[in-house]
Amino acid sequence: MHSDPPVATYFFRKLRGGSQPLLVQASDKSFYVVKTLENPQGCNLLFNESVGSELYQALALPVPRWTPIRVTADFLDKNPGSWFQSDNGATRPHPGVCFASQFLDLGTRAVLDVLPESFHPRIENRWDFWLAWIVDICADHADNRQALFTGTNGGKLATTFIDFGHMFGGAAGLDSPLPSSSRYLDWRIYPWTNVDGLGALIDVVKNLDADRLWLKVANLPDDWKTISALRAFNRALHRLSSDHLMRDAVECISGDLNSRRVQRENRKDDALRFPHSILPPGIRAIA
Repeated sequence: MHSDPPVATYFFRKLRGGSQPLLVQASDKSFYVVKTLENPQGCNLLFNESVGSELYQALALPVPRWTPIRVTADFLDKNPGSWFQSDNGATRPHPGVCFASQFLDLGTRAVLDVLPESFHPRIENRWDFWLAWIVDICADHADNRQALFTGTNGGKLATTFIDFGHMFGGAAGLDSPLPSSSRYLDWRIYPWTNVDGLGALIDVVKNLDADRLWLKVANLPDDWKTISALRAFNRALHRLSSDHLMRDAVECISGDLNSRRVQRENRKDDALRFPHSILPPGIRAIA
C-alpha cells in the first residue's frame, strides 16, 4: 500500500453514479473522486477500481492518478452529505482507507464526458478505445466503458479512461458479461479497422508484466482483497496471456462493429427512401 496515504479533509459534494462517489480535497491539497468502504454496489469495488487502473496503466492506456485515501470517522460525522443514500434513508460509510482518483475537471481545461460524432476525429488517442475494449472483454468488465475527453493545444482532445468498478465480474464479482457489455456506448467512436489491425494489438498485451501487477495487488489494503476479486483478476491475466483467447476477443469485437456499421448503412438507405413513401397523393418529388 502507498505509505502515509492522504487524509480526506474537505467534502464538496457527491458525484453522479451508483457507487455514490464523493468529491473531496485531501491533506495533500489535491482534489479526488473517492469511493468508500462497504459500497452498496459490491464488496469488490475498491479492488476493481485500483487494479483496473493499474492494468490499464501497465498497457499505457491513460487513466487518472489514483491513491489510497484515509477517510476518518470525524470526517464522516461532520459531513452527513457524504453518507450512502437508499430508499431506507442514509447510511454512514465505514471509516478507513478508501479509493481515490484524481479529479480532472478543475476548470483549467475543457473536460467533456459526451462527444458528438463530428468531434471524434479530433481525439488524439482514439485508437486506444480498441485496446481498452479487448482488455475489458478479457477482464469481464460488466459495464460500458467510460471516458473523459480533455481539450489540448491545437483543438485536439485527449481521452482518459475512468470508472473500473465493474471490471473483474462486476462490483460484487458475480457477473459473466457478454463481450458487447464493455463497449463504449457510442460505437461510432471506434476508428475503422479490420481483424488484422485489431490483431496487432495482441502483441501490445504480450508485453504485460503480470508479476508487477501481482505486486501491486499484494500492496493493497487487506480488506480490499476478496477471494472472488483475486480469482477474477487471475482469470483476466490468464486470458490476456492466451493468444487464442485474445483472438477470440478480437473476433467478437470485429463482428459486433461490422454488424452495427451494416445497420447504420441500412438506416441511411431507408432515410433516403422514406420521404417518397409518405408524400400525399398528387405531390411530386424529384427522384
